[in-house]
Amino acid sequence: MKPLKLSLILLTLLSCKRPHHEIIEKFEDNSIKIERIYNDKDAKNEFKYIEYFKNRNIKFEGYIKDNFYRGIKKNYYENGNPMEFCHLTDSGEFNFCCPDGFYELFHTNGKLKQTYYRIKGNIDGIITNYDTLGIKRNELYVENDIKNGLAKHFYSTGVIRSIEQYKNDTLINFVVDFFESGDSSFRANINKGSIYFPIKKWNEEGDYIFGNFLDKSEEKVKWVWKNSQDEIIKTEISEANEDGFIIPDFK
Repeated sequence: MKPLKLSLILLTLLSCKRPHHEIIEKFEDNSIKIERIYNDKDAKNEFKYIEYFKNRNIKFEGYIKDNFYRGIKKNYYENGNPMEFCHLTDSGEFNFCCPDGFYELFHTNGKLKQTYYRIKGNIDGIITNYDTLGIKRNELYVENDIKNGLAKHFYSTGVIRSIEQYKNDTLINFVVDFFESGDSSFRANINKGSIYFPIKKWNEEGDYIFGNFLDKSEEKVKWVWKNSQDEIIKTEISEANEDGFIIPDFK
């Protein structure tokens, strides 16, 4: 029985194929710049493709089969932190930069910077942006690389800071800002991509200023100051200057 057992062990060891490394390009110091790693050296159509920085950190890596990327394409910064990961929805041509899939972009410190989907070559769906601490700061809806829908901005606490709406890359309908407490701080209509009347502005005590055109000529605006009990504090009529109308403050 012992010879049979030894034969089985040898057969198992021989059947475990070691990865085969093929060096494609080297740096001046003879260190590897680009290599391919094959699980089976006879299967040249399937390999892991790796590019390196001079400091030996990986610059790019991806799995290729039949001249198409499969799985995840990974780009890195020279410090070793991730730069961009593309989770392919199908496959991507070997020399094509931006295949369809879910993208994760990172800050140089390794924290998440942005996520989005690319469909049929265009960014499509929700783009989410993060600060250098990895905290979500805004998200917006995009169709075919164009802002088309709601855009939300956030405080570092996660509370919504403002809401906007876009159509064909242009602001429409309204814009609303919020205090970190969640209460409204500003609201205005949008006309031809710019802030338009009526306008309402709050302070953190609940007092507010309301402004609207005095008449159809749209040459003057009536501003009304009210307290949190909706009692009128004062009113004022203003005319536009060369820069338009100035939104007053509470002081």
